[in-house]
Amino acid sequence: MCGIIGINGNFNHYKLLFEGLKRLEYRGYDSSGIAYKDKEIKIIKVPSSIDTLKKECQEFDSKVSLGHTRWATHGKVNKENTHPFISNHKLFCLAHNGTIDNYLQIKEELLKENYFFNGETDSEVIVNYLEYLYLKKQDVLKSIYLLDKKLKGSYSLLIISKVDDNLYFLKNQTSLLISKEKNGYLISSDLYAFNKNVIDYYELKDHEYGFVSQKEARVYLNQIKEKVKYKKIKVDYENFSSINCFLEKEIFECPRVIADLIAHYIKKDKILLPNKLIDKIIKAKTIFVIGCGTSYHAGLIFKRLLPNKNIKVVLASEFIYEKLTFDKDDVFILISQSGETLDVIKSYELIKDHFTIGLTNNKESRIARKVDINLDIMVKKEISVASTKAYFGEVVILELIARKINNKKVDDLKSLPKYLESTLERKEEALELAKEISKYSSLYFLGKGIDYSLALECSLKLKEVTYIHSEAVYLGELKHGPLSLVGKNFPSIIVSSQKELKEVIETSKSEITSRGGKIFEITSPFDYSLNYLLIVLFGDLLSLYVGRILKVNIDKPRNLAKSVTVE
Repeated sequence: MCGIIGINGNFNHYKLLFEGLKRLEYRGYDSSGIAYKDKEIKIIKVPSSIDTLKKECQEFDSKVSLGHTRWATHGKVNKENTHPFISNHKLFCLAHNGTIDNYLQIKEELLKENYFFNGETDSEVIVNYLEYLYLKKQDVLKSIYLLDKKLKGSYSLLIISKVDDNLYFLKNQTSLLISKEKNGYLISSDLYAFNKNVIDYYELKDHEYGFVSQKEARVYLNQIKEKVKYKKIKVDYENFSSINCFLEKEIFECPRVIADLIAHYIKKDKILLPNKLIDKIIKAKTIFVIGCGTSYHAGLIFKRLLPNKNIKVVLASEFIYEKLTFDKDDVFILISQSGETLDVIKSYELIKDHFTIGLTNNKESRIARKVDINLDIMVKKEISVASTKAYFGEVVILELIARKINNKKVDDLKSLPKYLESTLERKEEALELAKEISKYSSLYFLGKGIDYSLALECSLKLKEVTYIHSEAVYLGELKHGPLSLVGKNFPSIIVSSQKELKEVIETSKSEITSRGGKIFEITSPFDYSLNYLLIVLFGDLLSLYVGRILKVNIDKPRNLAKSVTVE
């Protein structure tokens, strides 16, 4: 959530800031702002998009600058709550990713010291407390160290000071990376912001702080200077300006990226997964699958693929508060598209002494580096907030694990890209259904068995892309309460991948139609073992087309952001 970028050195700061912010916009787009140092610290910010911000900002020259794109956590979306923030005496300017748990307590302390606040954010409290410390200590680094000791929560901070031309930073729990450049340094919450194919970078560890100047990067931990070792990485970039709709692009990429994924993990009909991973799962007393949103829904499929194993699929946001006890042989699968989902990272901290497996789309992410074995879902960058191709990558990896354990053949799995392609050819059918669905404000997705898991994912996509209220319900539970809502203005979409359940489904249809309810159905026309995946892809198409009909911002749904790095 939120994106930050900072620059120190001999660059075109205006150009680099806006290029970086545009690449970070998927992390938050409620509001945006930049700051740079001329003779004084200058701030331009708007409670709107980066495109609007750019129109408000003239080109400038500077040695040091920073930018922020926001997903609101504290306070309304208005200019007063938009980053960056400047302290009361204008000594420090700050942008912040994360959330501070004890900010109200700190705010009370500052109010007693005659500090005032224009907005409601925790971030404005941080910048003023930093200034308060500096006025006592007259040392920026010492003040940042003491700030870190004071704060409770998650925070990546970029700071410009009136005192000098350094770009200061402090990091805890949320990601922050330094990129070493020929003309200076860049810092960001995301490698993607650096807009380069090859990057020399250093990822800051929790509670590290310091500064970058044009000539050097200094990193400290507990007031001791750290040795900065840069890693080189290749990043695949695309030209954003040529893409009108990322959701559509990513849906139609599914056959290709899944073909590449299957080719990577299957060689000569053998599944190439670490033997240790398979042995641990076979011997596990309980296998916990932990994820959020779409990744959680992918995990629900795994439970169906290994019905003889004791598998518990848990929402990460609930897992961290469950106070569960575990057996020493329990295995934990952590699923996160970004590899930076804070709820999943917090879950890891509870089970890090056990065997852990990560499924991520970023092998450099924190989850990928923390777990014992990480499996790359290899679907390339997702920009649209609504995740599509990542779901298929996650489920295919889970299919591979299950098949390796069951010694099951992979011929049908190797055919999956072809069937995904055929499903995308049903776009006219999806569009016709979208025209009907767009007439309603609420509906059910109904499914039985594995189809309920598909209903959950289809329902999530529709509500986040189109703002239509949709709810997934077990088909058999319809008559135990949910049926009370069914009527001419409240239709049902039945999700059906299991032909053997045809008679049960027909009975449920009768229950709905006899009460004046409208029924739609999503099935697959193919006789194919992995029809459940084809149905989800068709559901993705449906959401895309309903969103188009309703003329909403498909890639940037209101109130949502892509990488959820706050609790």
